[in-house]
Amino acid sequence: DLEATDRYYACLRAKGIHPTPDETGDLYAPNPVIVDGQAVRWLLHDVNLFAEHRRAATRDGADLLALLPAEVREGFASPDVADALWAHLQVEPPLAQLDAFLVETPDGLTPRYIEWQTFGAYATLARLALACAQDAWPPLQRASATATPGWTLADLDAKLRALYMRGIEDDPRQGVVLDYRPLDQVTRREFFAIQALTGGEGGMGILDPREVVYRDG
Repeated sequence: DLEATDRYYACLRAKGIHPTPDETGDLYAPNPVIVDGQAVRWLLHDVNLFAEHRRAATRDGADLLALLPAEVREGFASPDVADALWAHLQVEPPLAQLDAFLVETPDGLTPRYIEWQTFGAYATLARLALACAQDAWPPLQRASATATPGWTLADLDAKLRALYMRGIEDDPRQGVVLDYRPLDQVTRREFFAIQALTGGEGGMGILDPREVVYRDG
C-alpha cells in the first residue's frame, strides 16, 4: 500500500525521524512486522537468562564499572552511582529491550542476530514509529504494540517514564544520558526521544563531554 507507506514516512518526518537511508541525518530503517508470539517468548527467555547470569557475575558496583568502556569509566563513571545501580539489580530485573533481525525461511521467521540493551533508547524511539505505523495501517491497532499482552502505547509511555525518573529526585546524576561519542553517534534522535518523554528540557539531560568544564582540579 504505497499511500499508507507515504503516510507512514510523512508521520516519521514530522517527528524528526528520517525514514530512509539515503537522507542526511538520523537513520531509521522502517520495517514494521507482526512477530509471532512464540518468537517473542523465546527472545524474552534468552534475555532473562542472560540477565540472571550477568547478575550472578557482578559482585558489587566495582564489577559494573569494569564493564564500561575505558574512556567512560575513567572520565565520567562514579563508584557510588555504580553501587546504587548494582543494588537495584539485586531486587528487580533490568529494563531490557530486544532488537531482532528476522529472516523468512520455510520454517518461519528465524533470527539472524539478536541484540538486547538495558537502556530504553530503542523502545523510546520505537513508540513514535509504532504510533505512526498504527495510523498508517489501522489493522495494526488491533495488535499488541509491546511484548507485554494488554499494554497500550500509553502504558508503555508511563512505564518507561517511571523507570527513567525513578531515583533522580535523590540523585540527579541518574537523570543524565551520557553521549560519550557525540561526533559519530548517528542515532541521537533516541536520546532526544527520552528527553521529550521525561519532560522536554526539564526532563532527562543529555551530557556532551565536549561541554564539560573542569575547575579547581
